[in-house]
Amino acid sequence: MNAVGGYFEWEPTASGEPLHPRARLALNSGRSCIGCLLNVEKPTAVWVPFYCCDALLEPFQAADIPFKYYGLEPDLSVLPEIELDRGERIVVINYFGLQNKQVAALADRWAECLWVDNTQAFFHTPANPKAFYFNSARKFFGVPDGGYLYGPDDAALPSPDTWQRNANYRFEHLILREQGEISAGHEIFRENERRNGEAITQMSRLSESILGGVDYTRAARIRRENYQYLHGELASRNQLQASLLHLDADAVPFCYPFLPQPPILHQQLWDQQIFAPQLWAECVSRAGDGFNWERELSRALLPLPIDQRLGRAEMDRILEVLDAVA
Repeated sequence: MNAVGGYFEWEPTASGEPLHPRARLALNSGRSCIGCLLNVEKPTAVWVPFYCCDALLEPFQAADIPFKYYGLEPDLSVLPEIELDRGERIVVINYFGLQNKQVAALADRWAECLWVDNTQAFFHTPANPKAFYFNSARKFFGVPDGGYLYGPDDAALPSPDTWQRNANYRFEHLILREQGEISAGHEIFRENERRNGEAITQMSRLSESILGGVDYTRAARIRRENYQYLHGELASRNQLQASLLHLDADAVPFCYPFLPQPPILHQQLWDQQIFAPQLWAECVSRAGDGFNWERELSRALLPLPIDQRLGRAEMDRILEVLDAVA
């Protein structure tokens, strides 16, 4: 049985055009991009969505910068009543790569006080950005590290030469995944994830080389086709708002977010080698009053894989499994 989704393998590809030539910095991870911004901006506090992973919080904890949780509307938009005090910043997640328009509107509102987490929106390339944007290549391609930081042209960001090239990474899991040895590579994959949060460095030469050879046009096309196919089959059963699920012409999605009713356990898909991750299990037990909607999303949302390794056969298999376990 072939696995659908999960961490990425090494992907030999034809040469392609760079996707992020206008990025200000190419660092080893999204967390390092946040660390860089904390060093430059030195905020008094940072607002973050309660619906986020613990990894997003690590740079603030390491820098001893206070953070405040905020809640989300049912369409995962930012609650309108949030007001920033002087010196504060706010992180907004571009959930599932589907919220480019929303983050553009928020950039008009908050400008450089806004930090956009594009780790689920790697293909978003903001032109003449008013805010700061950062992404993560590992969530979209088979690379050991890599994240691009965008910012206003007049923002005083450090030179890339401030940091050494990343050499503290593991890559064996990429090969093992390509060979079908998923379980054997998974612990190496987890160790590499931990290493990417340890220090700010430039992107490794290995990731730079691999990303320089990606056929981005093909990857974007396949992701969009897979998303649209699943949406056509599952929209009537999806409890998420239609406005969130709409695929804009410039959007390249991370996954197809499916919120079934009644809920389907993640483990039921994993048992069938369908790797829909839980985003994010830590939210369920995280301290904080309220945030019931965010905790429900953490429990019940199924981020179905749609990446460029997959085609119609894999999408049909996902649908068959969903029908069988519903």
